[in-house]
This record gives sequence, structure tokens and C-alpha cells, in this order.
Amino acid sequence: MGVTHVDVTARNPADPARVWQGRFLVDTGAIDSLVPRSRLEAIGIRPEGQRVYELADGSRRSRPAEPASEEAASRAAEERIG
Repeated sequence: MGVTHVDVTARNPADPARVWQGRFLVDTGAIDSLVPRSRLEAIGIRPEGQRVYELADGSRRSRPAEPASEEAASRAAEERIG
């Protein structure tokens, strides 16, 4: 069993011409996508809230959440990323 990667484009919904492209490791059980903050800031995306995640050990971590558009394998999705 191997790992799967996909090329993803994160797009600023307020200014769709501003994009960042990167290679993501696919986690089929993931709810959200994580993009380095510096990459999001470079395309003008700023945090608009927080999301709390529960880790495998039961602890909780709060992370900033930003709205962005993602495109992977020619499929677009609107979601919050951080």
C-alpha cells in the first residue's frame, strides 16, 4: 500500500487571479486541508476564525481558519483551510 499525492491550487475567493499551487498528501479521512500560512498570506488570504481539532490522544488544538477555493484533479471545492 502506497501514498497518494495530488497537485492542488488554492485560490483567493475575493481575487481569483491570486493562487498558490502545491503538492498535497491525500488523507481520505480528512475533513479540512492545511496550507502553510505564509502561502495563504502571499495570495491575500487572512484568518477569519478558529477551528478546534481533537487529536488522536484526545487533546484539542485550536487553529486559524481561512476561506479559500481549492482545485485538485480538475475538481473545484469551496472550503475553509488553514
